[in-house]
Amino acid sequence: MEEEDSFHVFCTCNHAVFLWKAMAKEWTLPYRLSIIHVGRDWFLHLLSKLHEEERARIMMLFWRISYVRNEIVHAKQPPPVDVFVRFLSSYLSSLNSIHICSSDALVKGKMSAACLHIPDQDIYRVDEVGGSWSAPAVGRVKLNTDASVLGFTAGAGMILRDHEGEIVFSACRLLYACDDVLEAELLAIREEISLALQWSILPIDVESDCLEAVNMIKTGNSNKSKYAFIIREIISSLGERNSYITHIRRSYNRVSHALANFGR
Repeated sequence: MEEEDSFHVFCTCNHAVFLWKAMAKEWTLPYRLSIIHVGRDWFLHLLSKLHEEERARIMMLFWRISYVRNEIVHAKQPPPVDVFVRFLSSYLSSLNSIHICSSDALVKGKMSAACLHIPDQDIYRVDEVGGSWSAPAVGRVKLNTDASVLGFTAGAGMILRDHEGEIVFSACRLLYACDDVLEAELLAIREEISLALQWSILPIDVESDCLEAVNMIKTGNSNKSKYAFIIREIISSLGERNSYITHIRRSYNRVSHALANFGR
């Protein structure tokens, strides 16, 4: 019913309004109805009135609104709103952590090894003496994930690499409201797959050293445990890119383990 210009896509479309309101409960955002369509430069006009933190939130919000719009246009199921909110909150938090850690730390989307206090060695190719990381097939990427739990705090670590072993991105974050270790592992897998889908257009080979979590995901939608909702979201994300998950020994997963400890 309206011309689908950029202002409609980000400010007045029903989907955009719904997502904007959802994020406004988590972040301090400009009042949507106060944004005026002043012409082609409306977005630059909006950013010019905001401070740096608000600009970052607006750009992250618009980025995800654009992603959801594309999913709908291509007849795909958009992510649930709660997933949308969690993803954006955790993603911006990760970016802020990287910025605080070091202004020179961003190289291909990863923190430097020194910043993470990881020993100066080629741990991105050999995870442990006697345990080598295996590369995915050409045309695929491999995501290694792990969670770290100590007391009431948990962290997630992830690293995505291509068939040559080059790092596409690595990240870590704090996990909130985890009841147990298994839930932390499943939450880590879900969050990390969501990030990997944004960083690569290739199918993803996911590896986790938590055998129980991997088996629950492979069981599929028949799972009736309290983790069923998380598992369904993971299965849905895997299905987007012809991806799959396998179990590996912990000794082959040392990088993501170190990142998970740092995130915690």
